[in-house]
Amino acid sequence: MTNEATPDTLLRNHGLKPSASRLLVLQALMQSAVRHLDAEAVYQCLVEQGAPLGLTTVYKVLAQFEQVGLVERRELRPGKRLYELACANHTEHGHLVCLQTRQVFEFDMAPLLDTLAVVAGHHGLALSRVVVTAYGVPQNGIPRHPNDNTSR
Repeated sequence: MTNEATPDTLLRNHGLKPSASRLLVLQALMQSAVRHLDAEAVYQCLVEQGAPLGLTTVYKVLAQFEQVGLVERRELRPGKRLYELACANHTEHGHLVCLQTRQVFEFDMAPLLDTLAVVAGHHGLALSRVVVTAYGVPQNGIPRHPNDNTSR
């Protein structure tokens, strides 16, 4: 997926008819400053825009998007499904979740992939998919702001 692609094009490229509900949900995902949204947050964005969709419809559309690979579902918080747009030009990344603030930090998995490929090879396997979610607590009890890039 590229940043230049329109919601209509993205839906068609994934084999979906660009219905009004699909377009609204996809636009909400694309316009959000937050990369990981649950269905309720998508619904809330739509309510704020005055879009006439119900929460059940949002769940159904997100399930359709997941089925065709337009979004990826993440369970970064226990019992909470979060959705993230699947991007072809987005590097392999993992997630680090702060258990205190519930903030989600993304990190580049390139350094881990080489090591995992070696481990898989020792067992006669080739990596086909890697999903990394790590959980942590703030050092010294003080959480960092997600945009603070120091000491990474």
